[in-house]
Amino acid sequence: MECTKHTGETVIMACKSCVKYTLLCGVCIEEDHTEHKLQTLRSAAQSIRQHFEQVETDKLEVFEEIKSDLVNISKLREEFHQESSRVGEEIVKHGDVIKGEVDKVNKEVEEKRITELDKNTSAIDETEQAMTQQVSGIEMFQKKVADIQKMNDHVEVIMAARDMEVPDIARVPRPDIQRLEFQPGTVSVLQLERMFGTVAGVGTFKGKTEKGDEKANTSSDFVGSIKRELNVSFVNSFRHSQKDGLRYMFCQEPQLCFLKCEMKNSVMLSDNCGQIRQCINLGTKTNGFTVTTDNRLLFCCVDQECVKEMQLPNGEITEKIDTSPLKPKCICTSPSGDIYVTLCDSIEYEVTESGTCALARYDKWGQKKKRRKKDGFGRNIFVSPFKVCVNSTDTQIAVINDINRRCSELVLFDGQLSPELVYRGPSVLTGDTMEGFELSGVMFDSRDNIIVTEVFSHTVQLLSPFCEPLKTLLVIDASPWALALHGDRVWVGDIDGNVRIFRYSY
Repeated sequence: MECTKHTGETVIMACKSCVKYTLLCGVCIEEDHTEHKLQTLRSAAQSIRQHFEQVETDKLEVFEEIKSDLVNISKLREEFHQESSRVGEEIVKHGDVIKGEVDKVNKEVEEKRITELDKNTSAIDETEQAMTQQVSGIEMFQKKVADIQKMNDHVEVIMAARDMEVPDIARVPRPDIQRLEFQPGTVSVLQLERMFGTVAGVGTFKGKTEKGDEKANTSSDFVGSIKRELNVSFVNSFRHSQKDGLRYMFCQEPQLCFLKCEMKNSVMLSDNCGQIRQCINLGTKTNGFTVTTDNRLLFCCVDQECVKEMQLPNGEITEKIDTSPLKPKCICTSPSGDIYVTLCDSIEYEVTESGTCALARYDKWGQKKKRRKKDGFGRNIFVSPFKVCVNSTDTQIAVINDINRRCSELVLFDGQLSPELVYRGPSVLTGDTMEGFELSGVMFDSRDNIIVTEVFSHTVQLLSPFCEPLKTLLVIDASPWALALHGDRVWVGDIDGNVRIFRYSY
């Protein structure tokens, strides 16, 4: 092949130091590439073949998964349209009963359904288009690799490889689809819209009593006006650990908080300026902990499959609750003294028929009172139950249920440990990457509103008792990992070992 720069000169080498293996004649080598790394055409072609063959081998599993994603997104489209059709049928049936009085409202609600359908269809379309383009790029790349493998001319290999790029293998996330639910109201000529009901996603849950009546929303006076009526003020911040994230916290009083770092088997009692008042060595591998009103520290012992009790301040330790064969993860106590513990038989995010993950309630002496692992249909509630808290009246319990390493949900139970609702929250858009929704802390405040920390958005959020988003209380520059509350004082620990303290008031 003739050199493109020097007429009459033949290409004899390839420059490894230059971009895309520049082809060189003897003049090129002497003039511009004397200090560069050179390869023979044969050696350069072989290196290129080996590189792209290795890339294809290393990424083959991901390539196949991405192709599978495209198939699954088509199934999702069909399922969603079937669900939407079912909701549409419910709307028509309900509309026929009261059609003479609600034709106008019927039209408005149907338009809401169409809007939801269009919004979700658009999300599916965009995801499908992205996946289609990604699969097309993968298939083109694989074809080019196959073509290169067949080439005998070294120059052709080099020339063909110049414009080759490894396709994007970042998995396109599943679209954030809001499942439709038709919620019929009670018949009332004067309140047509409420009578007919509305179409909404899962996030617009309305609580029901056992008789089917709507529960009173104790925080409804804040919905729509919460931003004006809620005051948030910063108190202090400090660095607790230089290298370990804070995973568990418990606030004994407004000025003091117990702190436990990830993978550490000790608990530190800190004031709100970061000064350590007490260091407590638990002496064994430990997950969550709590402190009772009579100054007893209860902590979950993973390997020993039990909950132990330490008398403060003397440090005497006794076994409180035997959880075998399950491993205790997190623990809290109610004002009545009852103890709530989340239990798991495995750390894997896989639900099996033989698997056992549960929420257990014990009395203050450690005797088992109740355990819940399945719902009313006999299905497992939990994948991996994590942190647990209870409100001030023992009437509502919240458990973070980890679905996988990037997704969790909040499960609410009533005082009898019957599941009431599940809140899965939104996906969080960070930069140009669609992240997941992962809760790392949960607490009830004095009005039974729920405070949660969310990892990907770096936020502390306030939800109503029915998990309606009310306000973002705090945004920090690192993922929050732990949460504690006492009165109006909130302590937040993050993945970098920092602690932030703020207060809020209605």
